[in-house]
Amino acid sequence: PADGKCTPGQVYALDCNTCICGSNGILQACTLKGCMTGLTRTLSSPPSHADLPD
Repeated sequence: PADGKCTPGQVYALDCNTCICGSNGILQACTLKGCMTGLTRTLSSPPSHADLPD
């Protein structure tokens, strides 16, 4: 949750990780997976053979 408070016992998704809320209403623990979000790029399509000289 954005405000840092949560429902005790509730499980939350945070990026590619999972967090659980403690009995005090504060996030208690989260997994520490290395999220690859934003680290990928799109390859452009290969040039057309029509662009090659004869």
